Amino acid sequence: MNSGRQWSLFDKLLPAYEEYEFSWEGESYGAGFSWGLFMFSAMSWD
Repeated sequence: MNSGRQWSLFDKLLPAYEEYEFSWEGESYGAGFSWGLFMFSAMSWD
C-alpha cells in the first residue's frame, strides 16, 4: 500500500483526511479516511 495525500489536522474542509492507494490483483484502488470526522463522532456518541 502506498501512502497517498495527507492533509493537516486543521484542514477546514475535511479535518485530518488521509488517502491511500494500493494494488490488488493487478488493479489500482484507493481508500480515504477522515480521523477528524471519526473523533467528532466519538465525542458525540452517547
